[in-house]
Amino acid sequence: TKSLINKQAILYEHFKMKGVPSDEELSAMTHEERVLLMKRFRGRGYGLFSAAFGTIAGLTGGLWSSIGWGAIGVGVGASMGILCAGRLSLSAANKINEVDMKIMGGGIVEA
Repeated sequence: TKSLINKQAILYEHFKMKGVPSDEELSAMTHEERVLLMKRFRGRGYGLFSAAFGTIAGLTGGLWSSIGWGAIGVGVGASMGILCAGRLSLSAANKINEVDMKIMGGGIVEA
């Protein structure tokens, strides 16, 4: 597990400012590195979805007594950016999976 932690740290340092790597960068990685990166993007996407639904519930519940039905619009509007960021992160994970399938010549990688 120590080598896995080191690989995660290296991947984090390399991609923390760049975002989604290009196809050439993904091709230069090993299969394990691509799977690790895909898990990171997928986990980030699911986490952002959870945060967005928490924002919807929190704002709607907190503002319901003040503005009534309009609280739903406030909650959805406030969480829209978080939902979009989560969707982009899941799209990046799918892109990494597609490139990995092309390189490995196999089926869908379970992560």
